[in-house]
Formats: sequence, C-alpha cells, structure tokens
Amino acid sequence: MSTHNHFWNWFRDNYQHLENPKDFDKIGYLMLEAQEELSYYSSNLTFFIKYAKEENKKNKLKFVSSGDRSVVVMVNYLLSKAPELPKWKFSLKKRSKRKLSKIIEGTDPDYEFGDFKIKISDLMFAPSNYCSDTEMFDITIYLSEFWKHPQVLLYQAMAILLEDLLGADYAYSKIDQLTLEQMPKNIEGLIPAHDMELFFQTFTME
Repeated sequence: MSTHNHFWNWFRDNYQHLENPKDFDKIGYLMLEAQEELSYYSSNLTFFIKYAKEENKKNKLKFVSSGDRSVVVMVNYLLSKAPELPKWKFSLKKRSKRKLSKIIEGTDPDYEFGDFKIKISDLMFAPSNYCSDTEMFDITIYLSEFWKHPQVLLYQAMAILLEDLLGADYAYSKIDQLTLEQMPKNIEGLIPAHDMELFFQTFTME
C-alpha cells in the first residue's frame, strides 16, 4: 500500500489545470494521463470529475470501481491519503447497472464531463465485426456533437456509460474494438443503446 503517493503526486502537479473544464484539449489529455496513473493500481479502476456549478462549491473527483473487493479496499486506502485541496472533494462510486426502463423512456440521468453532457439513451450503435472464437464484437457508437469534444475525453466517457449500461465485466467480455462516430441524419439500421445487451445475447451467424 506504500504506492498510494503515485497518483496523488501526479494530481498535485496537475490539479490546477484540471480546474478549467473549458480547455477541452488540455482536459482531455490530462484525463488520459490520470487514467494511466490509476492503471498503476488496477486495470479495473477509473474515475470521473463532476465540476462545481457554483464558485463556492467543490469539484468532485470520484473513483469508479466495478465492486471488486480488493479494488474497493485499495481505493478506500487511497482516499485516506488524499491531499486536502480547497476546490476538490474525493470519493468512491461503486459501479452498478442503470435501470433499463429509465433508459428506454429517455428519463435516465445526464453524465457530465465538464461541458460535455450525455445520457445513455442518447446513444445508438451498430456492430461492425464479430469473432466467433472470442464471442466478442467490434462496435461503433453514434452520438451527437461528436466533433465538439476531444476524442480522449469521449472514449473515456463512453467506457463509463457502457459499464453502467452493461456492467463492467459483461462490457469488457463482449466489446473488443470500440469506434465513435457522429450521429447521422438517417439513423435507419442503427440500434438504440438500450438494446445492446439483448443484441449480444441473441446474435447468431445464421
């Protein structure tokens, strides 16, 4: 557990740059770096930042775990060593699947990544390849305003949304390659994201 300073040393060097969510390019690369720092602890650990909307409130950095006990124990220890910074609050979020009924209705909650806001119900997808040996798919996810945001930020956001939609273990066992594209005007042939698990379960080569 003596390695807890690895992430916090990086965060102390970069947190002031992370406080400007409007600098999309800088934020995108810093988030990618932060994810690389977290992979030092576990490949099953990620994070997201919820920026304060009021000046006197704190930004919230939440570590996200799929619920693996060893990862939860490690993150709790990591949190106990977190630096005290005036504009930051740190916590752990255990990842669980979203209620499918709310996604189908379009009443599922927004995810906020700086100025980038999105819901799972906003997404559509299409498979592009299937490997019968691994039973994994290459898929393309379509979203609006794809061109407005750094790709590193978008891919990190999609990983979080897919884990919430499918559960982390199932998402990584079924999706091999992920591609993101702008939502086309003609969406015929695209599949709503809420049908992704059903598609994986019922897919047949015949």
